[in-house]
Amino acid sequence: RVHLVGHSLGGAVSLMYTGVFPERVAKLVAIEGLGPPPKLLARLRERQPWERMQDWVQQMRGLAARLPRRERPPYAPWSLFFTLGLIALGVAVGAYPVVRGATRRLERLRTSVDALGSGDLGARVTVEGRDEVAALAASFNRSAARIEALVGAHKTLLANASHELRSPLARIRMAIELLKAD
Repeated sequence: RVHLVGHSLGGAVSLMYTGVFPERVAKLVAIEGLGPPPKLLARLRERQPWERMQDWVQQMRGLAARLPRRERPPYAPWSLFFTLGLIALGVAVGAYPVVRGATRRLERLRTSVDALGSGDLGARVTVEGRDEVAALAASFNRSAARIEALVGAHKTLLANASHELRSPLARIRMAIELLKAD
């Protein structure tokens, strides 16, 4: 026979134990061991005390069989920088082909602009893609074609003006020669 002293939940457990095994308990002291609420008590009374105790023991065994929480390894401050460095390296490696393609097209555009500026009016750029660089290349080609057409029109105007000015002068010279010959 044992003497039981319980407080709060331990008091409730002590009361239950004493109720199930009264022959094993000599003295019981329960401090605040008020037990379960009345609705739960009514439900518990529907079952035999030994069944309730068996359920409680199974619950406790289930709790005891739980695995403890896995602890995290200690935090290393350099791991954040290492991770960020790997992410930056991955972004750089992934972005290089895209950036290099765009800069290669810009270099070809610059070469064509320099050629046009040095007097090659037939300088054009191949339009590749549908992005801003392609729009710029198409705009450059339109501008170069317009400049070429304007310079061609200017040359034609000068040739026509020269012809128109030379024709009357040639007639006057011929008339003077004819007058001298008479």
